[in-house]
Amino acid sequence: MSDFDQILQNYVRQILKIQQERAEAPLQTEELKRIAENLGLSENDWQHIQGTFDASLARGKSFVQYKSWHNAIKELQLAVKINPAHADALYHLAVAYWQRNRKKGKKTDMKQAEVYARRCVQADYAHDAALRLISRLEKQKTPKTSKQSIVLIALVLLTTLGVSGYIIWDMSRNKLPMNKLPVHATPPRPKPKNTEPVIVKTPDNRNVIDLPVVLHNGNDNATGLALDLESSLYRRGDYEMLYQLRGSIKSEVFEVSQLTLRLKLVDRNGEVKFEKDFEVLNADKDVPIRPNDYIPFAKIFRQQTFPPHFKDALLSVVKISKTSPEGKYEPAKLVPLQWEQSPPVGINIEVRQREETMIPNSDKFSHDFILEVKNTGTLTIKSLKVDVRWFNDKDKLAHNEEMTLVAPGNAMLKPQQTRLKKGEFMVGLKKANYKDFDLIILEIK
Repeated sequence: MSDFDQILQNYVRQILKIQQERAEAPLQTEELKRIAENLGLSENDWQHIQGTFDASLARGKSFVQYKSWHNAIKELQLAVKINPAHADALYHLAVAYWQRNRKKGKKTDMKQAEVYARRCVQADYAHDAALRLISRLEKQKTPKTSKQSIVLIALVLLTTLGVSGYIIWDMSRNKLPMNKLPVHATPPRPKPKNTEPVIVKTPDNRNVIDLPVVLHNGNDNATGLALDLESSLYRRGDYEMLYQLRGSIKSEVFEVSQLTLRLKLVDRNGEVKFEKDFEVLNADKDVPIRPNDYIPFAKIFRQQTFPPHFKDALLSVVKISKTSPEGKYEPAKLVPLQWEQSPPVGINIEVRQREETMIPNSDKFSHDFILEVKNTGTLTIKSLKVDVRWFNDKDKLAHNEEMTLVAPGNAMLKPQQTRLKKGEFMVGLKKANYKDFDLIILEIK
């Protein structure tokens, strides 16, 4: 095993361990990079890992195109291990398993196809192709009556009708009353006792319900907050409930540094059957927001139980730290933007630097900043990735790293909304030689 193979193996093992511990949310690019740094991997190691991912994904998609399902699964499994939240890799892996199931009839392949399709939707709630595949897989699991079964049922019915006809004819020949049978005939069966009817459920009994959500203002905790709901989907399985909630909280009046919400799911009788707290803003890790800022959130709630019929969802604020603004804010510094390709019609953004901290360290310096990302276009943005570039005092590129401003699995950035993004980088350049930085938009959709 080469040195890089060992590095990759350790990296993948750590990712799988962390992902299993936090099954609710997929790991994002920044977290993956932090894992690599904690393992002591260099920037070159990280770039090599990303190159391995890109190559495996490209080969896997090519094998899917040429219907080589076994090879596609092999390549895409590696890609998904390196990046467990990459929707495109998850979807193509689901397709490869599904197609191999159709060709060879392996039930385990169909189960794997559903697993990866659902993980794709978890990473990207708006992935239409994965949602269609899940629907198709659920229909495929519904048992169909075979031709042999139909013929057998028809023979049983014909035999029953023939026997009944013979008994009627025989009774009429002997002039016996219709309600009496000859001694040699089979006596009538005793009437069954009153028992509960047996209900047979089909495998495809998963209901997907769009639950209405209300932000309740108990104890005035939610005063000055507004809910911008994106999706609220409740899925009922046989013995499992799954609820997906995604949206943003807008601060209209206060500065907010900490926010925890409580979710309550209410059944048709008005009783709370599920309750869970979740943190939206952490005072130690996240960036405090100002009036007109939006805090995105995306949560998945699961429970292994017989799922009730819910009619609505209730959100309330259980913990909040808020203060009134002291005065007007100084306009944040505009960050120069470059487009790798011409922007799509209706899509545009504005990025400003709200805060900045730089600490020199020999031939490097740490650069932490808070960016205001505003959607100034007319279309909603569900994914935004940029390349951050640092320049020296001679206007030459000295360092660059990718940064995700809008993650595919999180709430989308709607027109005129502003959200914050924190960046923490170690720049390979002496602080004394640093001039400025800009952003290149690599992906926006």
